[in-house]
Amino acid sequence: MKDHSRLFLEELITTPSPSGNEAEIQKVFYKNVKKYSDQVLSDHAGNVTAVINPDHEFKVLIAAHCDEIAFIVQYITDDGMIHVKKSGGIKQILALGKTVKSYGVWWSFIWCCWDF
Repeated sequence: MKDHSRLFLEELITTPSPSGNEAEIQKVFYKNVKKYSDQVLSDHAGNVTAVINPDHEFKVLIAAHCDEIAFIVQYITDDGMIHVKKSGGIKQILALGKTVKSYGVWWSFIWCCWDF
C-alpha cells in the first residue's frame, strides 16, 4: 500500500464519527480525495461526492457509510460502573469484552449496564 493511501486509511479509521456527528470524518474524506477528483461536492445532508471525469458516458459509483457505532455515557456510578446508551445499530452483547475509545480515553468493557 502506498504511504499516502495508508495515512488516509489510518486517518479515516481514527477519526470519531458517531451517528449524528459525522462532520469531522466528512472533512477528512473531502481533504484527501480533492487532489484526485475533478469535483468534490457536498450537500446539506452531509453527503460528500468525489467526481472523476464528470462528462464521461460511463459512470461508476462507489459509496460508503461514514458513521460508526457509538455509546453515549449516561453516568458513572461511585464504584465505577459505566452506564451507556447505544447510538447506531449494535447488539449489546457484541460490546462485552471489547475495548472502546472515548474521545481520548481507552476503556475495556468487561461489563456495563445498558440504558434504553
